[in-house]
Amino acid sequence: MGNIMTIDVISQVHMYTDPETLEMMGKEHALVIANHKSDIVWLIGWVFAQRSGCLGSTLAVMKKSSKFLPVIGWSMWFSEYLFLERSWAKDESTLKFGLERLKDYPQPFWLALFVEGTRFT
Repeated sequence: MGNIMTIDVISQVHMYTDPETLEMMGKEHALVIANHKSDIVWLIGWVFAQRSGCLGSTLAVMKKSSKFLPVIGWSMWFSEYLFLERSWAKDESTLKFGLERLKDYPQPFWLALFVEGTRFT
């Protein structure tokens, strides 16, 4: 294993992986789970996706309120991100429908989850 990809966007990110995994990045479906360390962790994820050639098919599970953000939120809504209200009673069907729809997604995609409770303030 070696330092394969370095991204410097306000904070520095080093990804360590074997050459075989690096070769497959962007060529198959992936679930990306990231610690929520800052306000721009989603941007860093987009940079990884862009450099892996799959930015156009990157999706995320987001708070419902995010879709009302001008430009960024709207683009996420039009890109069919999954928006949750943080209530299992309300979100169960949203998740089931959204994940079912991804089963036949026509190209490799990354589905990102930004885990709450891991953020430093």
